[in-house]
Amino acid sequence: MTRPVSRSIFIAVLLFLGPLCARATGLSPDNIYINGEKWVLLARPLSKELKGRLDAFLPPHDSRVWHTANPEGYTCIWSIEGNRIYLKAVEVDMYDSKSKKEYTVTYTADTLKNVFKGYRCTRKGIAAKWIDPGTTLRAGKGKVVRYVHAGYNRNHETEMHFRVRNGKIMARSHHNF
Repeated sequence: MTRPVSRSIFIAVLLFLGPLCARATGLSPDNIYINGEKWVLLARPLSKELKGRLDAFLPPHDSRVWHTANPEGYTCIWSIEGNRIYLKAVEVDMYDSKSKKEYTVTYTADTLKNVFKGYRCTRKGIAAKWIDPGTTLRAGKGKVVRYVHAGYNRNHETEMHFRVRNGKIMARSHHNF
């Protein structure tokens, strides 16, 4: 094979495999409080529209600390109160290029109510009624017992699975791995 042909094939293979590898990052989880206990939420249950609104509200990307595991540059804090899921806050890790220091800014539900206009904001948080009907969310705690470096493809020692419709928990199950 001639050098230009083999180079073209090599580049074509890289272009084909590149997007597949790009989706292989293990994502950092949000946090969720269940009965006052902190768990990790193995999902990011914001709709595309709400992610866009939130991104426009938060400080610009170049001042956020972000990485391939957290491309949005923020972490949501959720809670389950009764049979409902609420967004309590959004934490943004920031970087000050002048002082060369990192710090965290927390936006409470009250400060986010204009971003989530149309959704009820109470002392419990913002009612997560945007969560699609039939969605199943997973929360985990304890050691990671199975990990695949892609999305949320992992299991924790203890997990809770929630079937959610319009922010209301329709069913829950407990799993030990």
